[in-house]
Amino acid sequence: MTTILKLLLLPFTKADATLHQALHLLRHVRRLRKQHGTVHFVAEGNTAVSLPPVSYAGLVFGSHRRLVEQCANYASRPSAESLLRRTVYALFETGCIDPRRSIIDIGCWIGDNAVVWAKMLRGDAAVYAVDPSPGNLDFGRSVAALNAVRNIKWIQAVCADQPNLNLRLSGDLDHAQFNDHAQARSQTFVTTTLDEVVPRSSHGEISLLHVDVEGFEERVLGGATSIIAASKPVIVFEQHISKEDPRRIADKLKGCGYRVFMINEVLPGCDLDCRNFIAFHRDGLPPSPGLPQHSNGRADGIWYAALGPAMLELE
Repeated sequence: MTTILKLLLLPFTKADATLHQALHLLRHVRRLRKQHGTVHFVAEGNTAVSLPPVSYAGLVFGSHRRLVEQCANYASRPSAESLLRRTVYALFETGCIDPRRSIIDIGCWIGDNAVVWAKMLRGDAAVYAVDPSPGNLDFGRSVAALNAVRNIKWIQAVCADQPNLNLRLSGDLDHAQFNDHAQARSQTFVTTTLDEVVPRSSHGEISLLHVDVEGFEERVLGGATSIIAASKPVIVFEQHISKEDPRRIADKLKGCGYRVFMINEVLPGCDLDCRNFIAFHRDGLPPSPGLPQHSNGRADGIWYAALGPAMLELE
């Protein structure tokens, strides 16, 4: 091992990081530098997103290491959730998701969906990018600014089915989980709802509602009843099907006139039981979006969860 590599790995020999993390970040720094800091979302029309510059030296210093980690995470996203990304892009292409209407992306994390989707919107349409972490939002803002994307409203909030609840944080705020039963010493957050976050005048202007909030999806959707009734948006939500029952959400959405489907893919890098679900109101069911077939799965970076179509309906 060279002296330079030893120096780069030195900060990762402590308990707060592993050698695997260090090598992962080194690979991404090298790849980003080769790509001149540009990431291509192939499944979404090969949309290009420029990232802040990173360096090998940035791995050594704590303040810069966070930026390297965020850039590395962002650079890995085009190959994550490939079938979902292809599905959403196909819905834009067929007009089922109207680019002249706005999008809500709650649990927006570092903005990998928000920035890409914002580039697809037209006119006054905007992305409401909601996350509890100021660090995530700051990075998302920096990426948006670097790409001259100005139609994203970055909102720091914890949303639930009711406003003014006191919820406790479990784990890391950057991948936040909230509940009523966390340890007494954990940080407390006061909730709002999506119906409050989005101006009432825009409740009928939402075309896509994407919810990825670490097990809190049912309660977040419970606080978006006005938006759902007024807009009838396409709804995407995540569930861990070994510990959460997606039928709870599906049954509520069916009562609002929706049909609910599981996106038929295993998500590399996530828990094996992690699945995305997509719901369409009966007034806006899409035509066949021309999604890829099983025989092309590996070439398209898709790991199908089961035999059958790309979207499996929940009966």
